[in-house]
Amino acid sequence: MRDTLVILLFASNFRPMTELFGWQLAGDVVKIASWVLGYVLLGKAAAKAFIATEVLFSISLVIFTWLLTGYFGLKGATMAYFVSYVLYLLILAFVVKRVIRFQTMAA
Repeated sequence: MRDTLVILLFASNFRPMTELFGWQLAGDVVKIASWVLGYVLLGKAAAKAFIATEVLFSISLVIFTWLLTGYFGLKGATMAYFVSYVLYLLILAFVVKRVIRFQTMAA
């Protein structure tokens, strides 16, 4: 329904933005999944790890955006958003696993 909604809600100048929705939606889904793991880190009192990953992947988003917009134009920005959050989710999963394992061994 994205095309229909853009036609109904916006001027015809906005039609090209429908190409961006797929990458944006995929990035949003992965971002929400990563938030779950981020809150696990905060719940496990691993605030330093949480802050470090947030800073690192905020920087990576800027770098990926710069790189991918050079190749793909505006679509590259939404692609960078998706790629950055996929990497963020993978790293968070690794960090959460280590934090849980370390806390279990220490207990």
